[in-house]
Amino acid sequence: LYRWLEAGDVGYAPAERSLVVFLTDGAGEVASDMVRVGRVHSGLSDLSNCVLECEVALVSTATRTTS
Repeated sequence: LYRWLEAGDVGYAPAERSLVVFLTDGAGEVASDMVRVGRVHSGLSDLSNCVLECEVALVSTATRTTS
């Protein structure tokens, strides 16, 4: 399955139980079950040397409201 991806998109591949951060813009082949779950807003260049299984910190930028 080919999709247009943007640098900073974050996807989850359930079959591999993996989070994927896309480092470049463009069309690419992705797993059919890949779900876009977020976006990197800063620090993307820090991942430029990452090849496989690099450690990152995930921080939610969404806020929850309770009623």
